[in-house]
Amino acid sequence: MRLSAREAALAIVRRLRERGFEAYFVGGCVRDWLLGREGYEQRNHDIATSASPDEVSRLFPRVVPVGRRFGVMLVLQDGHCVDVATFRTETGYRDGRRPTGVRFSSRREDVRRRDFTINGLLYDPLEDRLLDYVGGRADIRARTIRAIGDPAVRFAEDRLRLLRAVRFASTLGFSIEPRTRAAVGEHAPEIGVVSGERVRDELLKILIGPRAGEGLLLLDETGLLGPLLPEVQAMKGVRQPPRFHPEGDVFRHTVRLFEEKDRLQAEGTLETRDVPGAEETWDAVTAFAALLHDAGKPVTFSVRDRIRFDGHQIEGARIARAVCDRLRFPSREREMIADCVENHMAFLDVARMRESTLKRLMRRRTFPRELTLHRLDCLASDGNLDAYDTLRRRCREFGEARLSPPPLLTGRDLMAMGWREGPGIGRILAAIEEEQLMNRLSTREEALEWLRGGAFRLPSGPFDATNGGATFRGATMHEMIRRMQAHEKFAEFFVPVDEKTEFRDATYFLREDGTFVFSEGYCHEPEKPLLERHLVSHIVFVPEKGEVPPYAKKKIFGQAYENLTKGIMNTQPLNMFYPLQLKRYLEIDPSLDVQKPPFARYKAMVPVDSLVGHFPHLHSMQAIFARADGGDKSASRIKRSVEASAEFLGIAPEQFGISGSLSIGTYENPHDLDVVIYASVKEVRRIVDYLYKVTAVKEERKVFEFGKYWPIRYWEWVDGEKFMFCPFFSYQNLDECPLRDFTCEVIGAVKLDARVADHTYNAYNPTILGLDKVKLDGASRSGGMRLILYHGGERGDYAEGDRIAGEATHVLVRTFTGAGATRRQSGEYEALLTVNIGDVKKVS
Repeated sequence: MRLSAREAALAIVRRLRERGFEAYFVGGCVRDWLLGREGYEQRNHDIATSASPDEVSRLFPRVVPVGRRFGVMLVLQDGHCVDVATFRTETGYRDGRRPTGVRFSSRREDVRRRDFTINGLLYDPLEDRLLDYVGGRADIRARTIRAIGDPAVRFAEDRLRLLRAVRFASTLGFSIEPRTRAAVGEHAPEIGVVSGERVRDELLKILIGPRAGEGLLLLDETGLLGPLLPEVQAMKGVRQPPRFHPEGDVFRHTVRLFEEKDRLQAEGTLETRDVPGAEETWDAVTAFAALLHDAGKPVTFSVRDRIRFDGHQIEGARIARAVCDRLRFPSREREMIADCVENHMAFLDVARMRESTLKRLMRRRTFPRELTLHRLDCLASDGNLDAYDTLRRRCREFGEARLSPPPLLTGRDLMAMGWREGPGIGRILAAIEEEQLMNRLSTREEALEWLRGGAFRLPSGPFDATNGGATFRGATMHEMIRRMQAHEKFAEFFVPVDEKTEFRDATYFLREDGTFVFSEGYCHEPEKPLLERHLVSHIVFVPEKGEVPPYAKKKIFGQAYENLTKGIMNTQPLNMFYPLQLKRYLEIDPSLDVQKPPFARYKAMVPVDSLVGHFPHLHSMQAIFARADGGDKSASRIKRSVEASAEFLGIAPEQFGISGSLSIGTYENPHDLDVVIYASVKEVRRIVDYLYKVTAVKEERKVFEFGKYWPIRYWEWVDGEKFMFCPFFSYQNLDECPLRDFTCEVIGAVKLDARVADHTYNAYNPTILGLDKVKLDGASRSGGMRLILYHGGERGDYAEGDRIAGEATHVLVRTFTGAGATRRQSGEYEALLTVNIGDVKKVS
């Protein structure tokens, strides 16, 4: 039978005493014995002795010299590790942790070097005798934490003792003696010299302990919270909507969460015992996730219709990773903590989740911890446990077998049926799993029949039948094709976007009649699954002559080219003007063997009418129809397209918005060129303010707010014509603009066809022209305004370093987030202005 930790330590004491040495239990084991704490016999027992390290080594066969210099040896006895330390005094704590000098001494001197009186007691287990040289027994009776000797000296010896004072007070339910507490506050800023892992271990003992709420408050009151956890300190004073958080600010909510944990822990009901894996979930991961679950709120705080913290879970996960790195958490625990923080809002939508989505949520490795966190989060706010109760009930209904059923088919099965190896295999298996989780497929034979019935069809060409992250399934696909055989419906729709919370999905495609169509959607994060299920496109590739350019040429196309060669129709990189881009690329590099765009003919079918009415936040729709050959793109054409689309969709034309950037016509003058101005936000604001004055904008215009995540501002000209002005779209006729006459430096030039319509698209991708990134960096941070030529006439007309002059005909203003741009911590962005100059002349 294995000995307890106390019995193993007693055997060591007995052997030391038999050889004539003094030996006593010391520290926490004596304290816990006097307090009668449950389970103290199994906790580590430290021993103080008069035997030297060499003498200890000779007495015991299994010894590890963990700190021979400091007189500390680790003795292995009956499966237990026991610290055996020689009586000593220490001097010269230069690093706030380790002494520079150690001298072996007596038992009385040994206890006087220790941290607190409650830890300075010696106990002789053979004679049942307590030795108290520091008043520790009286302080235990008084439930007081008191430093031995001068508190300032004790804390200077080891700064971690500052945190240990709070830990002992919170875990034991003691109070800190006033002189000791004052010293903690005085030396709190010095806690930063302690290593991250030592701080982590002490914090975890506070958070996992029985009075974690009191511990957090004490950390704050002693001044330790800010130096240790500035991310938690930042929660103080951050208001929350009273409807959901009557308890107060974010810090008070976090403290309240741990107080609820303490209450449930004391009652023995903290763990959810009827959910598999949730029986023992209050550990380091859950505790730190709970501490940081709202760490993103201070940086996402905003007030509109009410106080909001849009996307705080995403920002919180980023902060959690940074804190875990600072405190040296193992990478696995760090990622689990971040996952818990990022997912802690997902439980609010369980009542509306599909069964397959719910099962996937429950299969996450962090689900049991997330469930515990969600319960405490609710108890610490409005007390609504509906989602928690629903999850418990559904867990019992599903059972382990239904949550994680074995796969019906494998990749080998699909390839045996003739499917080619590649990313399409994974998407098919995911679709089969979805049907399985929805209880529509349960056997291998049913899955095979589902596939043979054409429920999931990939084309034979080099492109996958995918668009963005959309997944296509049997019934949905057949219904979509049936409804779209006679007509094609396409739309761009918008919702009120709240800074960083929107989900975006976009579809770009070419119709057989040569027109391009672009659809794009925004929605609030909770509606993302709904939008993904409704914004579905099925692309059928029709091979054309020519071939996809070699993968080695990807530097010309960037990420979009890489996606093309992989056969992925992605949401963002593929733009409606891509054939025009390819035409320009061919002029730059004639060696590209592309007679026509590799995706010149394919159809995309989107059941737009199924979207209408499904999303409560939709407030407008937009359809854009544009010629692919650079033909007429005038406002009148767009207006006619909008009217026809509105009639087709059965909605009022007023519900459509028109993007002003599409009203730019074709070029007649081959010597026209565009330049890009990189400037600070302050400089752009100055220019925009001047534009307001010279264009006689009405006073009731909305204030232009540059630097917001999604700022769209409208203003109205005197003649009543409305223009949209935002960081992404603007078209202005600046007859009275101070930018009318330009002189600038050419720092990059490329041969491009100036007569191709929508030249301004290149403003979004200056890197495709081969402009040096370092020069872009220098331009964007120059402080003044530097100009970059990106669209010109004949090659050789202008060279780097030339000075050119001309007359500005329009300006495009947007936030620049491309190569070389960085977002500043203040929330501002580097800015980009695109200016067209007509009748350019070289100047000396």
